[in-house]
Amino acid sequence: MKKLILVLMSVVLAYSSCETEGEPVEEDLVVPAVSLPVPVEEVIPELPVAVQEVIEEDDFDPSSITPEMYNTAKKDVQQLIKELNNIIRSRNYNVWVSYLGHDYFEEINSPEFLKRVSESSFLKSKNTVVSDSKDYFTHVVVPSRANSRVDDIEFVSQKRVKAFMVTAQGQRLRLYDLEDFGDGWKIIN
Repeated sequence: MKKLILVLMSVVLAYSSCETEGEPVEEDLVVPAVSLPVPVEEVIPELPVAVQEVIEEDDFDPSSITPEMYNTAKKDVQQLIKELNNIIRSRNYNVWVSYLGHDYFEEINSPEFLKRVSESSFLKSKNTVVSDSKDYFTHVVVPSRANSRVDDIEFVSQKRVKAFMVTAQGQRLRLYDLEDFGDGWKIIN
């Protein structure tokens, strides 16, 4: 929880100090699902995200990823996010769920996660309580992820990547953690 608070505080500080032109900051900032009808350059209200973290494989060597593998994976992930954007815009919960890894689906249905999300200032200001994954989809994912884009990916293992969106200030905002389960990429966080 402390780590989440520190990440949230660093995001607020980073955005509030963006008045001056300087070197782009490259951080792995997690962009939790929140209202994102505002341009990416503006402050994005923070909500809790699933605490499940992508575990890097000890024997994974990033240099084993060839440029061809990287380009193919990036293209596949960009296509996936375009499909997800359409699914989210059309509010199709059942299809969205099919793009989630099993463990991630279990996590966003956990009472602890749902309570953290419901207690966020974003949802409290709207008097909204999230009681299940469908509520989470409706009140959190739909307003925040319908217009996502993937500008970069980072391999965590041979079958896992982090998908990033890059702001005009050069900040890398982590959108999704994905895993290739053999039948396509799925969201794992």
